[in-house]
Formats: sequence, C-alpha cells, structure tokens
Amino acid sequence: MIRHQTAPLANLETSYQYDKAGNVRFITDPRGATTETVYDNQGRPTQVKYPATDEFPATSTVTDYDALGHRIAVTDQEGKITRYRYDGMGRLVEVRQYLDTTVAATDTGFTVSATDASVLSTRYAYDELGNETSQTDALGRVTSYDTDAMGRRTKRTLPMDLGESAALSESYQYDGWGQLSKRTDFSGMTTTFSYDTMGRLKSKSADPSHPSLAYPNAIARVEYDYDADGARTAARTYNKANTLLYSESTPRDARGRVEYKDAQGVRLDYTYFANGLLQDVVSSDTGGVNVGYRYDEVNRLAHVDDASGPSGVLHTTDYSYDANGNLDSVTLPNGIEQTYGYDSLNRLRTLTVAQLTAMGGPAAGTVDHAYEYKLTVSGHRSQVIESATTTTYTYDALYRLTGETVTGGDANRPNRTLSYKLDKVGNRLSRTSDLAAIPTRTSLTYNSRDWLGTDTYDSNGNTTTGVILAPNSNILTSSSSGTDVYDFEDRLIERQKPDGTSLTLAYDADGIRIGKTLFDTSGAATRSTSYLVDTNNLTGYAQVFEETTTASSATTTKVFTYGTSLLSYTLSASSPALSSSNGLPASRFFLTDSGGSVRELADDTGAITDRYDYDAFGDQTATSGTTDNAYLYRGEQYDSDLGLYYLRARYMNPDSGRFWSMDEYEGSNLDPATQRNFLYANADPVDYADHSGFLSLFEFALIGKDVHDQIGKDFMYNAPQPGFRYANYVSLSTIISDFQGTSNSMLRPDLVDMYTKELYEIKPERNLGGAVAQGKKYIRIFGDSGLLLSAGTSYNPPAEISLKPPFANYIAACRLAQAGVVLYRLQKRDDDTSVEAVRVVGTSMILRELCRMASKSIAAENAAIEEETVLAIQIEEL
Repeated sequence: MIRHQTAPLANLETSYQYDKAGNVRFITDPRGATTETVYDNQGRPTQVKYPATDEFPATSTVTDYDALGHRIAVTDQEGKITRYRYDGMGRLVEVRQYLDTTVAATDTGFTVSATDASVLSTRYAYDELGNETSQTDALGRVTSYDTDAMGRRTKRTLPMDLGESAALSESYQYDGWGQLSKRTDFSGMTTTFSYDTMGRLKSKSADPSHPSLAYPNAIARVEYDYDADGARTAARTYNKANTLLYSESTPRDARGRVEYKDAQGVRLDYTYFANGLLQDVVSSDTGGVNVGYRYDEVNRLAHVDDASGPSGVLHTTDYSYDANGNLDSVTLPNGIEQTYGYDSLNRLRTLTVAQLTAMGGPAAGTVDHAYEYKLTVSGHRSQVIESATTTTYTYDALYRLTGETVTGGDANRPNRTLSYKLDKVGNRLSRTSDLAAIPTRTSLTYNSRDWLGTDTYDSNGNTTTGVILAPNSNILTSSSSGTDVYDFEDRLIERQKPDGTSLTLAYDADGIRIGKTLFDTSGAATRSTSYLVDTNNLTGYAQVFEETTTASSATTTKVFTYGTSLLSYTLSASSPALSSSNGLPASRFFLTDSGGSVRELADDTGAITDRYDYDAFGDQTATSGTTDNAYLYRGEQYDSDLGLYYLRARYMNPDSGRFWSMDEYEGSNLDPATQRNFLYANADPVDYADHSGFLSLFEFALIGKDVHDQIGKDFMYNAPQPGFRYANYVSLSTIISDFQGTSNSMLRPDLVDMYTKELYEIKPERNLGGAVAQGKKYIRIFGDSGLLLSAGTSYNPPAEISLKPPFANYIAACRLAQAGVVLYRLQKRDDDTSVEAVRVVGTSMILRELCRMASKSIAAENAAIEEETVLAIQIEEL
C-alpha cells in the first residue's frame, strides 16, 4: 500500500509504502531520497537502509533480537556494535560498548572479560520485584539504590573512594498521596515540598540550617499559584528573612496560552494568531523588545519583524526552506544572507555568509565566510573547510573527541593541534596543545564520583574552587579560594575572588539567572546587571530579551531579538552609541557557524566589526573587535567574571570541557554515555550541544510531536472506511469547508473519524484533565457548526511506539484511557523505568521540577494542541 502526504506550499510530496502488516517499508522525501526499513516476521525493525550521499554509498544500521524479542545488538553505519544482555526475567543487566571493533565482533556471547581494556561494560542489578538496586560503570564503580514497598526510590548512594569512611547518599520521603514530600541531599540538607488538593506543587522550602541562607540573595522558599485548568499563573521567591526576592505573574487566556509575563515591574505581552502561533512580543520598557512573527502556509517561521529599540524602526529577517523543509536561508536586515546546503540525508554540508544586498557597507555578492562540512559514514563531522583553513576532528570508537587540528589558518583562526586522552567513561586524562592560548594539561585525575582532582567540591558535586582559563591567554587562574556558594537547589549564588572582590547572582522561580552584581574589596557595588528573561519564545529555551547594566552611574541596555535563534541586539537611547550609518542607536547582528557559535558580528551596513574563534569545547583561541558581547560559543552567554558559560541549569567550564556542577539527570540505562554527570555534550562537542544543562521540555515537545505523528499515521492506516479519518496535521477548514475564513479554521484536533463521528485527544500520561478539556472544546466547536461528535471509543492506539532518533532508546506506551483520550507514557526500551521521572524519583512532581529547571513549566502541557504545533514548528526549524 502506498500513501502520499502533500504539503500545500508547493505541492511537495512525501510518500510512504507499507507492507502487508502495516509497517512503513519505504519513505521517499520530496527530493526523491528513499529510506527503507526491513522487519522480521515479528514486525520488529531489523535494518534501516539509508540512501547514498555525495560522499558515501548507501549505508544501513542493523538491530538483532533474541528469541524473546529483546534487542541484543545494534550495529551502526560504521559497523560499530553495542551489545545488550538480559537476565531470566528479561531485565537489562549489561550494556557493552567497545574501543576495538575486532573484539566487538567476536563478543557475541559476552565471553570477553568485562575488565578488558577494549570493553566498556555497564551492569545493572535488581531486587526480586524488579527494582534497580545498583549500577556498575565501566570503571567498576558502583552506585546503589533503595526502594520502598511501592517501588519508589528512597535512597541513592554514590561510589566511595578508598580511604573514605562513609559514602555520600541522598534520600526521598513521600506523603500519603505518593508525592515527594522531602528530599535530603548528599550534604544532609532537607528540602520540603508541599502540594495543593489537586496535587500541584505549591511550595518548596530549603532546610532552615542550609548554609546559603546566611546570604540575603539566597532563595529559601519558592511558591506557585495555578488557575482552574492547572496552568501555573504566578511564582514568588523569598529569602530566610521572608523578604520577597522575585515575583512573576503569567495569566493564561481561554486556550491556555500565556497572555503576558509581569516580572519585577517589567511586562512582556504576547499575542497569537488564530491557529495559536505566537504573533507578537512587546515589552513595557520604553525602547524594549517589540517583535512580530509571520509564518508560511505550513506554519514555518517566515519573517521576524523587529521594532525594538528607541527608534521603533522596523527591521525584518526572512527565512526560507528547501523542498524537504530544511532551513535554506536566513536574510538579515543588514543585507547579509546565510544560505545552507544539505546532503540526501538532510545533513548540513555547506553554509555561506554573503552580502545579498548592498546597505552602504560591503558590495552585493561579497562573501564573508563559507563553510564546507565533511562527515564520517555515521554522520559525525570530520572536517570543516573555511577557504584555505581546514579543521580536522578525530574520534575514538565511541565517537568521543580525541583530536582537533587546524591547518592553513590565519589570525582569525590560528593553526593548532589539540589531542585528548580519555578514560573509559570519557573523563579527560590529558590535553596536549601547540597553541599558546590553550595550555597543555597532563596527569588529570578523578575520584570515584568523577570529581576533577584539580578542583574542590561540596558534597553535592558543586565546584567550590577550580581552574579556569582566562580568554585568549595562556594564564591558568584559580576561580576562587573555596568560596563559591550554592543555594539549596545547587545554583551558584556567590563567588569570593582571590583578589578580595566578589560577585552575587540572582535567579527566578525556575532557577533562570536574572541578575548579577560585582563588589569591590570594601563591599561596595561596582557593577550591576539585570536580565529580562522570556520563556515563551521560538527557541524553546529561556532567553534574555533585555540586559541592563549600571556601572559608575552609567546605564547600558541591550535589547535582543530572536527568531529560531539569536539574531541581533540593539542599544537603547540611554546607552553609549555604537557606530551607525543612520544616526540611530546601532545594532549588532550575530553571524554563526553551523553549531550556532558566533563567529562574527556585523553592523547595520553588513560590515564585520568583530571576529571570534574557539576550540571544540568553547575556549577562545582568537578574537578581534571591541564590541561588548557575551554571546559566543554555541550562541550562549560567556560570563567573563566567572570564566564560565551560563547554560541555564548549570555553568560550563570550556577549559575542562565539564560542567561546574553535577547533573541531576542520571542518564539512560541503554546509553551509558548519558550517565556521566559532568561531561559536556557526552565528550563530543563537535556534533552535540547542551543549551539547557539538562533534559528540557523542548526535548519532551520533540518526543510529543513524534508520538502524535505516529499515532496519527496508525489512525489513518487502520480506518475502517478510508477517506473519513483525519489526523493532527489536518486543520478544521480541511475537514469541514464551513470553517474556512473563521477564527477556528487552522485548529487541528488530534484524531477525527467522520464516519463514526468520534474525536480523540493525545496527551502525556499525567495530563488526562487537559485532554478531556481540549476534547470537549473541539466537540463544542464542531457542534456549533451543526456536526455532533462524541468522545471516541472505537479506536485503540498501538500499545508501543518506537521513537525516532535522538530518542530511539525510548518507547511510548499508549492506551485509550477513557472515551476520547489517548495517553502515552515514555519508558526506556526493555526497562519499565519511566522517562518522565528521569530516573530520579518516580513522581510527577520531580518531572515538573526538572522541566522547570530547563526553563519551562510542566503546566504548558495543559495548553491546547495549537501550542504543541508551535513547538513542533520550532523543532523543524532548529
């Protein structure tokens, strides 16, 4: 059977061919590239065949199963094998990865010793009820877990070092409803959680004896308010003296969308199109952010209209896409166009930055920067060619970065050879360098908890003193003298510097940084910066929209503009002026490489004012220009006062390639690389980035889109009467022509069967209430048009859905929870541990805490599916 899906913009067609069992065998994209999936007689995917590219012939990945259907081996496109072993109860007990492909090929029966130098063995043990009791990593270090009679985790104990008298443990307590009521951290401090009658988190409070509470900027208590639909509408933080530190109000409209955010006396107002897409964001600050968004026929971002700044002059950034929906070009208001080229697997191969239109600076057609990207068979980046300069990357058998070489370089990208030696779990043992800006560091050591020997830590794994690298120099500088201070949620709030100066940091109720103040040796404030943060933008992450700095009675305000990424900033009228061709406060436009790292700044004429270069982990190797700019590696904030990158949940030290604090996300049992609590980007910063320091709600939204798509396809394929069923990519105006031209025309109900007159909503397991409310809303809308639908009962979704990369280690367990409601729960393959609990504690409250730290409230799940569509569009474009 062949089905076709046509996008309306240019009649671009993607075709799907199915086998007799209903499995998708062939997918052919609009450019004619075909991906084939082969299944065994049990309907399990055993091979995925990818089309040839201009560099490589056709490739494939292979999955093997045992007689019981457990996945026992995966072979990637380069022939590298990961093996899985199970006990008699079907529980995963070992994952093996290999540094030697020959050993991997012969170890089919797990006969090679787990301690062999080429074997990375991660092992798991369970109690008689199936609860995980321990995890042993590739270095033989054991983390243990305790659970109660309900299967809830009550304790986690970290590995011990030789000579230690006691292990570090954290513990959990629950109330009568199974909600987390207390968490005692590794230092013995207890955080208390309270809930309302609907099970929503009302407050969390620090241990009264927590040492951070001696500081007036330290949060001691956080409180939350909700509306009748369960969406969070307000949040406040207080210090130990009960002084209000932060307050925000975020009321929702009838469709669950944020109407405005009022925080610290500044208000951001949001408006939306009828289909729920974000239309405008306007700040109450004079000359503040004032941005509008427009979309194409398939709801992809097409234009960003920016009137920010005191002049109010409108500047427009334009986006275009290729036939497969990949970003094709971004044209900035200063005439610079960034164009992108891809291979048949939709992997980026070229990026060109050129002056499309003369704006008083470079002539039209002037190419500022051209990148060519070469890949390995598996898609990892092997080379970047920039004119005469070539950067070559090397990896070990687990795709961890081992070398970076730049040849043919110049002052903007100097020649260098960097080599990294890693231990089995990816910790860096040494770095050798022939570039003065990046010093050689050898004989690095770690304890059993991966704490770096050159640094010191508190019991929770937060760095209290460490080594940082001053930008563009060969000076290793101690970050402090043991006086980095963290609050009860492990956020850095104060640093005492070796020279006697200090700084404090402030955060909102979600843990996002909103302020920083520097003090001289006498304790007098010398510089203060406040950040107006937005969490409702198209990037999926909390972003600074306005940054105001006061020093020596002078105030500078920067207003930042975002599309799907950071585009520019403009100085306010009260700020010192940058050079400008029209006499207005000038802007700077961010020109990035494929990874989002800022390589140049350009003015309003297109002239380049600043250039930057980095090694693979973000250490600056060269810089030119004098513009005050903190947005550098991966487009994130470099804090020169700390020598660290601010990545929302945590800070990252580019010199060590490690986070400054331990990750609360413990990783996936199927992917041991994710279990390393300090490594940045799993030790492969060339191919991956971590913008949140955490698993974010943006990533949950990506999973949600995949689940919606796959259930929708199953619903359509299994229709008893073809032509009567509609899935979530079809709008109301397509289902019923009467809706055309109305305010509801672009709404997209999840599943509609016009033959049985039934409707279904798809939501995560813990959002039954939101699904019911949304279903009732759609039934009412249909009823207003004279069509009577009911909550459906005749369709049963697939019991399990295999998620697409990068979440292929997970499945979505689906069920018809009640009439008209399909719920899904995420879990690891061959493992009943819920991903929603992220292996910390199996409660919804912990998930909410994790997602909030990643910049969004879990209450967003209560919003209408139109908001889910917004997130889906963001994902496609990023």
